[in-house]
Amino acid sequence: MGSSRSRASATAKERLRWTQELHDRFVVAVNRLGGPDRATPKGILKGMKTMGISELSIYHVKSHLQKYRISKLIPESSTSKFLP
Repeated sequence: MGSSRSRASATAKERLRWTQELHDRFVVAVNRLGGPDRATPKGILKGMKTMGISELSIYHVKSHLQKYRISKLIPESSTSKFLP
């Protein structure tokens, strides 16, 4: 019983490579929902499925949204001021 549970969660959380095209469609879906602060993983997933992208799971979208929100909070210029 324990092994079937691990297999099920492993298939649900398989690693996905976010291509530039896939990320661009993600951004379109996020912007349609009001931006990174208002968009929800469920709404993004639904929006991307209407664009014909069906290989995504809610786990893929949750993780990518979290990273996307962090990247929006930390501007690139702030990291460059620490470089010599």
